[in-house]
Amino acid sequence: MGLSIQVGGFDEESREMYDTLSNALVAAGLAPHDEPRGLGPDGAFSCAMSGYSGLHHLRRLAAYIGEGIPVPSAGIDDPAADPVLEGYYDLLAPEFEHLLMHSDATGFYVPVKLDEVVFVEEEIDEENVLGGMIGSSVNLLEECLRLAQWLELPTDLDHESDEVWDAMGDPPAEGPKWKVFGKESFHCIRLIRACQASIRTGAAVVFC
Repeated sequence: MGLSIQVGGFDEESREMYDTLSNALVAAGLAPHDEPRGLGPDGAFSCAMSGYSGLHHLRRLAAYIGEGIPVPSAGIDDPAADPVLEGYYDLLAPEFEHLLMHSDATGFYVPVKLDEVVFVEEEIDEENVLGGMIGSSVNLLEECLRLAQWLELPTDLDHESDEVWDAMGDPPAEGPKWKVFGKESFHCIRLIRACQASIRTGAAVVFC
């Protein structure tokens, strides 16, 4: 079990979840989200991340870049406990709000530009399907592309290629920067692909 990402997975069982999303957006003074139906395999997108903790490797990288601090070695055992990352959360993660200020296990990114992350009222999200915060796939794509540039990550890579998986599972000590930071690159390219699918189809990115 672990974090999965889905775009375009609407069905009758998920209707109530998307209704909750729309209600939360309206409560925040924004337009409701109308999730498209029937995208089919060519329009939909899904992928698995590396457990629930893997995303924190990319978040740690963003914290160092956002704070303007030289990035230390890659792929540490417990990136969520990094003091720079912990302090960056306290600042509400300026410049990388949509990557960091979001649940790492559940929730949505909607395909519209947002001035800021939406913090959901508890009475709207009683079952916590929104994870307390709603991000923008447009903003998230911008943030991930900035990280991809630092990683020297080719954004045309196949996110399911053996090369990407191998770099994530056993990052080399030397070689292309994106492979040395293989765990960070693995999650970055997958978020980029999800955001691109979201913007292309009008469907939300779902963490599940």
